[in-house]
Amino acid sequence: MLEQKLITFKFGDIICGIPLLDVREIIPQMEHTPVPLSVPYVQGLINLRGQIVTLVDLTKIFKQDSLTLQHSKYNILLRNEAYAQEGLSPTDRIGFSVDAIGDVLPYFEADLDAPPANLNELDSRWIEAVLKQPEGIVTILNMSNILKEALQASLTTV
Repeated sequence: MLEQKLITFKFGDIICGIPLLDVREIIPQMEHTPVPLSVPYVQGLINLRGQIVTLVDLTKIFKQDSLTLQHSKYNILLRNEAYAQEGLSPTDRIGFSVDAIGDVLPYFEADLDAPPANLNELDSRWIEAVLKQPEGIVTILNMSNILKEALQASLTTV
């Protein structure tokens, strides 16, 4: 078995995670520019060192009013290469806002559990697995499905 690493973060009251290798960088929250007439999933745009980054609003993807960013302090920017099959081009820059950054957790595939059928805070399409930790359960997000949803929505509204 090959050990993998997961970056954890707080999103509202939930501890979430994504594979560390899928993360380009984590930056402090920057003021974003809203995009008029964009799909609801687009939180806005930021200018990061001359490159435009689209921020996806995960609360809109999850369609859960109870999941709100409480004190958004960080933006997690994704590696395009990790999501090329979802339609991201090498020049696209995409990220999302989170309340807090947690730890980098090592894990093995055998450590992961399927999400429970009664987990109602997030739609099951958005959850890849759960990981039990002493601090609580880490919800591992399925960023492939999240990005597919966001990209499909943006294409259908153009």
